[in-house]
Amino acid sequence: MGIESSYPDIREFPHLVITRKELNQLKKQNHGVFVIHATSESGYRLYQNAKTMNMTGDGNAWITTNSITDLFHSVSPKKLKSMQGIVGTKTYFPENSSQFQDFRKRFSSKFRNIYPDEEFDEPGIFASQAYDAMRDLLYRNNIFNLFQRISAADFANWNVAPSRAVEIVNVIGRNYQSGYRTQRLGFSETTDDNALYHTSMKILKEVLWPAQPWHTERQRRILAGRSEPLRVGVPADSLFRQFVELKNDSKPNATSYGGFSIKVFKEAMKLAYVNKDLRYNYTPYYGDDYDGLVKQIALGI
Repeated sequence: MGIESSYPDIREFPHLVITRKELNQLKKQNHGVFVIHATSESGYRLYQNAKTMNMTGDGNAWITTNSITDLFHSVSPKKLKSMQGIVGTKTYFPENSSQFQDFRKRFSSKFRNIYPDEEFDEPGIFASQAYDAMRDLLYRNNIFNLFQRISAADFANWNVAPSRAVEIVNVIGRNYQSGYRTQRLGFSETTDDNALYHTSMKILKEVLWPAQPWHTERQRRILAGRSEPLRVGVPADSLFRQFVELKNDSKPNATSYGGFSIKVFKEAMKLAYVNKDLRYNYTPYYGDDYDGLVKQIALGI
């Protein structure tokens, strides 16, 4: 027996914005993990459609790339709140450094003077990278170093972490929580001098998932909340009837399942899902061996 986790490739769809029809097709197939690589506006509309179809709660994970998260600084709190539950990677730059704070102050002041009607005046990663590149060009007059820094975008002279870091974000309420993954060092809650690094992402559990228990109960709730019954593959031609036995009932197209293995499975489900309604159906498999039965999971049959 196995539980399938599917990762639909968004490139298979003809349009950037997946229609409700296509989302409904994914829902019927019990896909639980969705990776979005699209523009900020397209990703936002896609996620709102998924929310109306109850595809964004427990049992579903929505992961996005920096094509969306890098623009969080220009998203209103109301709009960001509507994206609650999205987890993604964001380009990291040292916002707490004195150099960046000075740049932010001057950028915001000039931006407000030029665009007084604009609500957001925070410099994002693109403005920061452009400033850093021009700073090199003007102060060092070294074009080779300029292109080298543009490609790396590591802000080496701004005293960023010793290795390249990626910010991991989770939208919670009107803001987002952050954790970090630094090359050669691992995961951490901060990137300052007192940061504690760990090889496992579990160190970020309180940062990224403060309301989610990290134990087996979460997986039980995920399965119990499935919109479709769990499919349990059963070998139809078992050599040992005392373990698994299929019998045709008097009703047309009705099959009963018995044997020691079936009884153990039923008792295990009762213990694991006490007071919870987990629906499942047995599906007979008429193949030659157990390897073929397990392969049905990958084939989505």
